Amino acid sequence: MLLFSIVVYFTIIINALLCIPIEQDSMPSIDESIASTSETKQKLTLDEFFDYTTFLHMSFSPNGQYLLYATKRPSPVTEYHAYGLWLYNIQTMETTQITKYLEPNVNPQWSPSSNFITYVSYDKYVSHTANNLPGAFGSRANSPDQFKHGFSVYSIELRIIIFIPVAYSIPTIVTWSQNASTIYVLQNIELNRANLKGELKQSDKESKLYSVRLSGTNGGITYTINILQTIPLHVRELLFVPSEDKFIFISKELTNKNVETNEIYSLDLKDNSIINRLTNDEDDDRMLQLSSDGKTVFFTVNIDQNDDNDAVIQELYALHVKNGTIRRVGKKSELHIIDYTAKVDGGVYVLGQWRTQIQVYSVQSIDGEWVRHDGIPGSYTSVASSSNPNCALAFVYSSSQRPMEIYCAQDVKNLVSARQITNENKLFTERHLPETIVYNWTSKNDGKTIEGILHYPPGQFQSKNLPLLILIHGGPLDASVDKIEPFQSHWALFAATEGWLVFEPNYRGSSGYGYDFTGGMIGRPHHVAGTDILSGMDQLIADGIVDPSRLAVGGCSFGGPLTNWLITQRNDFKAALSCSGIVDQATDWGYTDDPTFYSTYFNGTPWELASTYQNESPLYQLNKIRTPTHISTGALDKRVPAFQSYILERGLRTLGVPVQLLTFPNEGHSYYSVENIKKQIRDELKWLNKFVLQLEDEI
Repeated sequence: MLLFSIVVYFTIIINALLCIPIEQDSMPSIDESIASTSETKQKLTLDEFFDYTTFLHMSFSPNGQYLLYATKRPSPVTEYHAYGLWLYNIQTMETTQITKYLEPNVNPQWSPSSNFITYVSYDKYVSHTANNLPGAFGSRANSPDQFKHGFSVYSIELRIIIFIPVAYSIPTIVTWSQNASTIYVLQNIELNRANLKGELKQSDKESKLYSVRLSGTNGGITYTINILQTIPLHVRELLFVPSEDKFIFISKELTNKNVETNEIYSLDLKDNSIINRLTNDEDDDRMLQLSSDGKTVFFTVNIDQNDDNDAVIQELYALHVKNGTIRRVGKKSELHIIDYTAKVDGGVYVLGQWRTQIQVYSVQSIDGEWVRHDGIPGSYTSVASSSNPNCALAFVYSSSQRPMEIYCAQDVKNLVSARQITNENKLFTERHLPETIVYNWTSKNDGKTIEGILHYPPGQFQSKNLPLLILIHGGPLDASVDKIEPFQSHWALFAATEGWLVFEPNYRGSSGYGYDFTGGMIGRPHHVAGTDILSGMDQLIADGIVDPSRLAVGGCSFGGPLTNWLITQRNDFKAALSCSGIVDQATDWGYTDDPTFYSTYFNGTPWELASTYQNESPLYQLNKIRTPTHISTGALDKRVPAFQSYILERGLRTLGVPVQLLTFPNEGHSYYSVENIKKQIRDELKWLNKFVLQLEDEI
């Protein structure tokens, strides 16, 4: 038994600068128009485009008096993102910053009394040095002297922060019991097991679960830490259910097909030696949340229609904690669920993607009908509900014309008149943004209607004969939707400000279009999706919207291999941008950290489907490419290993095709450095200007 009893005096961490209220200017409701006209607005710059705040977490206090939210924005002092934690008082409309060093991978949690908040901040466990990047920014050094593992407790009343250290490693999950005196902490521990020869074997993981009991004394606060259980699994999510005195948790599993999946388990506090597995469906379970009556645990599942590892749509399910039954929530629907929250009066609110919109839906009972609520066109990307009539529903909203902010609605019937409570991205309302439309065309695959988003350059809405940049989303279970969320693969808005008509096709396999559409690429993913995209480009040319002599294509992740495939099929592209792109599917199957793509979309291994792998791999058609290609990759990428880009670069150079390779030594599949993202896009725009527009201007 590991036991600590330490008295913490009020030499506690009191961060006066962080924990003072911030007065807010009067802000408009969501339906109020932006005051300045487009004629008076300036052009958006690349630095401004990425100086953007997104919201990672949002939750009401149990008493409904406060809204807690987390932000992600570029740091003013480093090249990485900074993560802040904020507290909004609904009555006074004051905002307090709790920390600007939030560890984003651990969700903050409210105490049942609404008096305390737990969170993890990376400034408490790692030194700030140039080669030792904090939190989610990069790898951490292994020196014990540089670590102070633990979590923080913020007192609402006293506005103080209490730091509680724990052993072994950084907490993965921190949550509360049914009272404010016990906190549960979980850590994932990596085990390096050696074989009989002393050689290092495959790394494994287990999870340690602690209870932290708090008590107040005249001298300060006393806490005692006990190990409850060592769980021989890698726990990703953990939820305490007070009514049954048990934990429900999600663990990463490896199926007999060598595919990672998430399964649900329970651990009873009355007998914590027994761990029960509650699901065995090999589906991707996630996003645990307790119902308002405490009897049901909701979770989302990426499932397929025919239980055959085919098309996936994210649906909502409910687990009855007492009897273990699991049922789908609501009538069967083809909505792709982005987020949800339990309603105070029972049922759930859901943010569902359908086509290019993400809107608010609700269902009152397990077997109830889905109801869509009237909102503003665009994307609602996060939601929370409370019992406070002044802010019964909080949500994050964005569209191609409105930057991302948090809003408060008195009820779900008043989404349109919701009050804006943040103003993080005001600059975007002062810039001349591109106008967008949804564009439809018929695919040459099978005559099916496909759609995508067109972003027109500012001041050129519905103009003709424009230069075209096709930007292909990744996934493929993803979609281009009506919102602003800058990232290395989401920069259509900025490309349009640079004079391009940007076409974002939602090809076969994209989310939000139903089971048949999502599964329509299975067996020939590049051929089917690629033909959908080329059909859209041909229709844009036929409609006179684009100049056929000024065509370019690009994409990241799954958009990368699609780009590589497209330039083997057509030579009318003047430039291509391949970001984290595969050229040889067979070797990627062997090296990628997530072979799920191949079991889902290829339906077999390279030796079972050799001709399919070869036909879908750009490598074996590389001699057809004539398009000048810019290639970018992260050297540490485990999803699409960098050697795929190296093969493409060598092949094109051997063929005499203009090519440029940009490798970021310290980046993986998604880049952490904002400066690296900006460098990649600057280089890509220069490439487009040179080979498509015959310009040499700086970006």
